[in-house]
Amino acid sequence: MNAARRTCARAVLAALLVVFAAPLAAQVDALWTAPLERLHAGGPPIAAYRGRPMIVNFWARWCVPCREEFPMLASLHERRAGAGLAVVGVALDDNLANTREFADVYDIRYPGFVATDGGVGLLEALGNELAVVPYTMAVARDGRVLLRKLGPIARDELEALADRALAAP
Repeated sequence: MNAARRTCARAVLAALLVVFAAPLAAQVDALWTAPLERLHAGGPPIAAYRGRPMIVNFWARWCVPCREEFPMLASLHERRAGAGLAVVGVALDDNLANTREFADVYDIRYPGFVATDGGVGLLEALGNELAVVPYTMAVARDGRVLLRKLGPIARDELEALADRALAAP
């Protein structure tokens, strides 16, 4: 079994098992300092989102469940940006040009970044020890990770994460 299939199989298994609350002290410091490329040329750096409630979704081009989440994330971004919620995607890929082209094809219309180096280490630092995608986090204004979801996320789960992020101090 090739590496992509193994990773996808781990993601499916994880999706069946995991929706969990993060420790209250968990911080997203690793996200602010990660060497992330901007998915959309001219967009703000990831650190510009510090201090805002956030939904952060990690994905990869080869991940079919990730592709199914894009429209929900775009809709959430459009509906909740006025309330202050930042919806941010982070792609795990070593080819920035291919990821940008993919984002255009799939009409990813929310802020995005590409972890061309160290993506697996970033996932692990943010509590995803299996380093599988999709992986979604709700982050409070003060940087606490409120909730994490490993594996595909349903619309109602995504809305609950957004509500939680917006309600937290």
